[in-house]
Amino acid sequence: MDSVSKKPDSCAPGSRLIRSFGHLFCLLFCLSFSSVFAQTADLASVGQATVPLNGTWYFHPGDDPLWANPGFNDSRWELIHADRPWEAQGHYGLQGFAWYRLHLNSPANPALPLAVYFPAVDSSCEVFWNGRPAGGYGRVPPQPTWFLTSSPFTVSLGTAQPGVLAVRVWKAPIAFANQPAEGGLLGTPLAGSADAIHSLFGEFWGTWLRANFLTLAIPFLSALLSVFAFLFWLRDRSRLLLLWLTIALIYPLLMLPTFTPGSISFRLGYGLIAPVIGANDAAIWLLLLDLLDLHDFPALVRWTRIAAFLEFFIDLLDGSLQLIDWSQHSSSLFLTLDVSLTILPIALELWGVVIVIAALRRKLDAPRWFLAITALLAELLQAADDYGTLGTRWTHFTYQELYLRPPIFSLFGTGLTLRTIVNTLLLAAILFMVWRYITEQTRQRNDLERELRSAREVQRVLIPDSVPPIAGYSLSTAYLPAREVGGDFFQIIPLDKDASLVIIGDVSGKGLQAAMTVSLLVGAIHSTIETTTEPAQILAALTRRLYGRLAHGFATCVILRLGPGNCVTAANAGHLPPILNGQEWELPPALPLGLDPDATYDEVTLHLPANSRLMLYTDGILEARRQDGELFGFERTLAAASLPAAEAASLAQTFGQDDDITILTLAAIS
Repeated sequence: MDSVSKKPDSCAPGSRLIRSFGHLFCLLFCLSFSSVFAQTADLASVGQATVPLNGTWYFHPGDDPLWANPGFNDSRWELIHADRPWEAQGHYGLQGFAWYRLHLNSPANPALPLAVYFPAVDSSCEVFWNGRPAGGYGRVPPQPTWFLTSSPFTVSLGTAQPGVLAVRVWKAPIAFANQPAEGGLLGTPLAGSADAIHSLFGEFWGTWLRANFLTLAIPFLSALLSVFAFLFWLRDRSRLLLLWLTIALIYPLLMLPTFTPGSISFRLGYGLIAPVIGANDAAIWLLLLDLLDLHDFPALVRWTRIAAFLEFFIDLLDGSLQLIDWSQHSSSLFLTLDVSLTILPIALELWGVVIVIAALRRKLDAPRWFLAITALLAELLQAADDYGTLGTRWTHFTYQELYLRPPIFSLFGTGLTLRTIVNTLLLAAILFMVWRYITEQTRQRNDLERELRSAREVQRVLIPDSVPPIAGYSLSTAYLPAREVGGDFFQIIPLDKDASLVIIGDVSGKGLQAAMTVSLLVGAIHSTIETTTEPAQILAALTRRLYGRLAHGFATCVILRLGPGNCVTAANAGHLPPILNGQEWELPPALPLGLDPDATYDEVTLHLPANSRLMLYTDGILEARRQDGELFGFERTLAAASLPAAEAASLAQTFGQDDDITILTLAAIS
């Protein structure tokens, strides 16, 4: 286990004389520059100050528990510096275990509690002092734990004494996002009193917090806004824009652990970072479609949805690789899969540019121009940084380190990079546009509410709350619109000579448009009966008046003329036939109103015996539907014909109302 992969010149084989001169030279060299190049660190000055362990350390790839032993002979080991990774010192591509060893002499005060401060390590390690475990960072295999961003750590060595400090370092498998030189100790360790080392640890976090004040404040402010956006979306889930906004606003907080030292394990962080970025990209694209008013480009909308799905799905697959502990499997297979599942999402990041270019071809107002330009810059900077960063290890691109990441200026001690500034402007532009969009939608909704209130007032006049008595009949009615206003209608119109007209109908469509058609139709009925009261003639006049005025729609209608002696004359224009004494009363078929101006209608006359029961209804009762999909249907409608109108309508509504329900029942009492 003592073999080395690389030997320094001072240990090369040769004659005894040459070796003696070499040892003498090394001894003189180390004594002259012990504070810089020494495998034995001088702790004589340790007190309230700290001593940098910045000399060369003994280093050996591989793993052997004996290497923690202070008596182990490490003189033939390679010499390496602890202030930079081992890949930068001749061990490119080294993964797995390697050991560092450094000999420490006694401090001036032997009663002083001694500790060591390590700035960073890649990936995890165990620290031994004189052969005994003293601490570490993360966990080494067989169940490794390491962090996405390394943080400082300290180990206590107990009462000061001379000895050997041994560090067993484990380097995780290479990922696509790895930098050109990694592995091992990444900064000069410092030795000193426990109090001094503890102060260093606190100083690091104080400096980091001051330097990242705004970087930390923005994610939490953004997350607070995302909560409000999510709550507003819960109130109205038809506004998907608020859901996309929620995802975009929570993104900075979810990304916060990726640059906070020691805050998240590598496997969890690396597994989440790709899906989080993918979800944010998809949300931003879908937001831009709404905010830049691009929904009238169906091809762009369709391909944006496809790109959003692919971006998130492939990133999710990439993140799911971390469900496997690749330290126990083929690291080359993991790297191959990681690269394969990262390249396409990086390419798709430029889809936002396509959306913005499409928007720039339109006439935009100033806020939309600002949103489009900031979105374009943000997408280009994101893609440029990702292309550079994720290929740095192999392409050696450095432009992102030279131009994208250095701060342009500082604000409250926080250095603001170009990407930070552009992303903040984009967030502000999105929030303003969403506020304006919601304000506009609220105004339109209020206008629609006012129109609906007006329509309800009109319909309240058109659909009578109370009906006039009809001699010889007991009459009951029920009207249950499926929406604020409906397309069903009925009219009870007394005539001279003890006669009355009973009319029921249904206009195609729903909502406000149907209600306006109903008002047109009822007005036409009242003007028509001034010249004729015969059902067939009324229907023929109505279809002439309505032709070309229903916007490709139509209306169905049944008209009954109730005369003396229970004589009933009926005509039907495409409506459901009445139910007479539990059976369907077949009327001559005919086209609905408004389809053919030359349509004619036939009449049927019937004398109703005493106690006869007649029900007129619209298709809302037939089409009432339960949650399992079953319809109320014709058989239940026949059974309900024996009930008063209100009870029959309530029965269908409870079953599951989908459409307007209107029912009129007539019972002959003489």
